[in-house]
Amino acid sequence: MILKKNNKLRNKSMEEQKQEPVFADGFIYKLPRAEAPEFVKGSVSVKVEEFAKFMTKYAVNGWLNLDLKVGKSGKPYAQLNTWIPSKPETKETPEEMPDSDMPF
Repeated sequence: MILKKNNKLRNKSMEEQKQEPVFADGFIYKLPRAEAPEFVKGSVSVKVEEFAKFMTKYAVNGWLNLDLKVGKSGKPYAQLNTWIPSKPETKETPEEMPDSDMPF
């Protein structure tokens, strides 16, 4: 019974982690044109007013991360990266042993 409860909790947290994608308003990513040199990976167009509102809404600590992706249809798009690193676990420091207990 306990295992079933833990699995339910784990599945619920996995479902909670799945979020609807947020597409960047005012930011257009285009794949390179056929004649472009190999080092050109694409181009970006920004509609300043729309993207400024998007940045204001989603920026965290002055930063906004976007992932440039290509959909199954082959159409490129920019998606808000909502990944937040987990806080590192604090390791407990072992208690210091008194000098009198040292064998040397």
